[in-house]
Amino acid sequence: MKIGFIGLGIMGRPMALNLLKGGHKLTVWARRAESMQALLDVLASGIHDAKNQLFIAESQIAAREAELQIDLSEARYAIEAAADRLSRTLAAYRLLRNDARLAVVPANIADLCEEIALEQGKHFSAAGIRLSVDCLVFDEWPLDRELGTDMLNTAVQNAGRFARSQIRLSAQSESGGLTLRVEDDGVGMPGPQERSPTYGVIGMRERAIALGGRLTIRPGTAGGLIVQADLPLAPLPASGPRAPRQPTPLWPPTPLPPP
Repeated sequence: MKIGFIGLGIMGRPMALNLLKGGHKLTVWARRAESMQALLDVLASGIHDAKNQLFIAESQIAAREAELQIDLSEARYAIEAAADRLSRTLAAYRLLRNDARLAVVPANIADLCEEIALEQGKHFSAAGIRLSVDCLVFDEWPLDRELGTDMLNTAVQNAGRFARSQIRLSAQSESGGLTLRVEDDGVGMPGPQERSPTYGVIGMRERAIALGGRLTIRPGTAGGLIVQADLPLAPLPASGPRAPRQPTPLWPPTPLPPP
């Protein structure tokens, strides 16, 4: 059942928690952001348990492969990708939950892009989709590698859902900043009835903001979409209060110059 809930005060919070634990799809609104924390902690706990169950499922599949002498590598890949995605989601949540510092270290962008291509390329190849990498950044870049990798992995995986035959992952330095771009040749911009951003897009946007940058989406040159993250050159401050976030609309996409 889908339920809308307004207010997470002394009475509202335990009621909403019980509805959530009962398996209902809950949409909540709270005047104070901190009121949401208990619900988010319950969701994080559920994600953690689901991640552990995926690892158990993977080991059972591996055992069955050996027993029956069959190839279930695609199923194992899907489980590994889902478990890894949940792990990264939990890491990002802990970062935002505790207002922790970003782990900004010099990261080799070319290696990061190749790592993503190696991880996902075999899966896309089996689906008849070519994943190419065009990295023009050869120096190390100050970056929280985990957040950056998670953001790009999500963009590439989303592109794989809609691409017809190719996905292009590129990186270049523009105007003193780093531009990361994922382009596919899929169906292009959604219709007006589908213009609400998905959880994947929202997650990518949050990670781009956490890295001090912005995420934009626009029509691609090959008929699909371009998901682009523009990140600043300088690392973020290691401590001190963060500036209030200003919401960045994702639909319609922010016009950008062609690549």
